[in-house]
Amino acid sequence: MNSSSIFAEAAVLTQVNKWVGVVIAFVGAIVAAPDGAQLIYKTSTAWTRRQINRLRKPSRQSVKVSGGAASMRLTGIAGTVTGRVWSPNDPIDQRIEVLRAHIGDVEVRLNHAVDSIKQEQNAREVAIAELNRAFQQELGKLHELLEEKDRRLATVDARGLPVIGFGVLLSGVPEALADIPLHLGWALPFAGFAWMVVAVLESVRSHRMQKHLASTD
Repeated sequence: MNSSSIFAEAAVLTQVNKWVGVVIAFVGAIVAAPDGAQLIYKTSTAWTRRQINRLRKPSRQSVKVSGGAASMRLTGIAGTVTGRVWSPNDPIDQRIEVLRAHIGDVEVRLNHAVDSIKQEQNAREVAIAELNRAFQQELGKLHELLEEKDRRLATVDARGLPVIGFGVLLSGVPEALADIPLHLGWALPFAGFAWMVVAVLESVRSHRMQKHLASTD
């Protein structure tokens, strides 16, 4: 093999290393953080759809203001106590009796109000205690789920980070890798691509297993 063919092969392998390395690093990032990648995909897709809909159908907002008139009627209500009407023109003894009856009626109603408030307070205290117990239970479950998610994310990171590193290696020093003698440099991009495929399959299998376990719980 002459020098021109060697240089041509090195140039081709350099480009292969660059692009394969970029693809491997990109896919490795998705494997390392699938939840984040899914969130970015959903957010960007929703934003793109909103922009397309805004261009297709400009929003037209019409505000209708309708005036209305409200009237208030104030009526005087004569107070009655035990069937007797208090009047300033009545004899003083009669007015005293009416006021005593009124005070007694107010006292009775006040006692009923105090009793009902105490009962309502007791009921609310019981309800608050039940809510507190339920809150503590749900909070404990939430902590367990967060710890489980952290462990799962750590496992996914351990699977995806080496793939990212290999992709960075291919795209970072493609010329040096292309100069490896005996055409051994060609094995690197193919090996990296195969490693990427295995990592993706393992990630998909792990997510399916987690969903299956979650559905059976």
